[in-house]
Amino acid sequence: MIKIMEEWTLEDAIKLLDRFGYPAYIYEEQEILRRIRLLKYIFDGFDIFYSLKANPNKKIVSFMAQNGLGADCASPYEVLLAKECGISSGNILYSSPGKTEMDIEIAAEDSLIVADSLGELQRMDIYFDRKTNIGVRINPSKGVSSEKAFEVMGGESSKFGIDEELFFSKKSNIEKLKNINIIGIHVYIGSGILDEEVILGNFENIFRIASRADKKFDFIDFGGGLGIPYEEGQRELDVEILKKGIQKIREKFKMDKTRLIVESGRYLTATCGRFLTRITDIKESAGKKYYIIYGGMNGFFRPAFTGTKHKVKVHNNSDKKEKITVAGHLCTPIDITASEVQVNKACVGDVIEVCDAGAYGYTMSLKEFISHRQPVEIYIDQKGNAEKCS
Repeated sequence: MIKIMEEWTLEDAIKLLDRFGYPAYIYEEQEILRRIRLLKYIFDGFDIFYSLKANPNKKIVSFMAQNGLGADCASPYEVLLAKECGISSGNILYSSPGKTEMDIEIAAEDSLIVADSLGELQRMDIYFDRKTNIGVRINPSKGVSSEKAFEVMGGESSKFGIDEELFFSKKSNIEKLKNINIIGIHVYIGSGILDEEVILGNFENIFRIASRADKKFDFIDFGGGLGIPYEEGQRELDVEILKKGIQKIREKFKMDKTRLIVESGRYLTATCGRFLTRITDIKESAGKKYYIIYGGMNGFFRPAFTGTKHKVKVHNNSDKKEKITVAGHLCTPIDITASEVQVNKACVGDVIEVCDAGAYGYTMSLKEFISHRQPVEIYIDQKGNAEKCS
């Protein structure tokens, strides 16, 4: 039995690595449940959809299904996975740019497809042989600055969606298409947002976009974008500010009969995950100290890829601290996990942890690069039972 997140000990970490091997991703169900409850509290009256791209682990997706979440999918194979894990077709949305006819064919039976461009609307009208309900993704005129979001995905020139003004200028032509019926809109401005006012302003703007239409939509997908504090100095979003703000906006626009959807991946899973491995060498070069770990960007690529400064912990009983750089064991200089971070002074063989690794970790990593052994995934249920994921 492994203790849940707040009570972890050095013995717990060593026990897991001895049993399952390393490098390892550890996912804790109790933390996922806590995050689900937070989202349901903030967005009372909304349906919560889990974004599978954040972490498509079957144990996690199945747990989302058990707790009543729908699925936001970005590929037809995510659609099939969501269905396999117990999410019903009526609770699966498939939205991505550049869908092929085969993508549409695979996903059409088990999801509601969201068109991403005018050309895609026309191709879907040709593909379907009868009137079919779909959604459409709109790129809003008002977006978010790069200082306020980890990734900007709307509100400027973008590969995502149909520009807002273009959509409304072409709306009458779109409505003449014979085999598609637009019943909802999807708008997503960006990810990793840690400013409550930006999030609330985005929700109000999406309600405004929906109200421009001369028809009532069956659903509005507001995207999500809620961030988590990966780095030192960042703070958690204020749940009460968000809840009160969302309630106020809903009262203003009065769309209670429209299905309101919030999608989330990172907020639900990032904090449930740890990346654990061992230090294989300690060395100094030109006045800098390096901890070399087994499984750098081939185990956890995200820090090297995105530049996110994940918090790092060394699990030992040392009472001394030192500033070090954590580097992987691959033959490339970009294999850096953390630069100039303060940690417990370590020895070769000590366990090291990269925090908040539950989203965009395992599947985003270069697992086959240079042919080292691949990381394992371990799922810990609410009773503390640990299981290796197949």
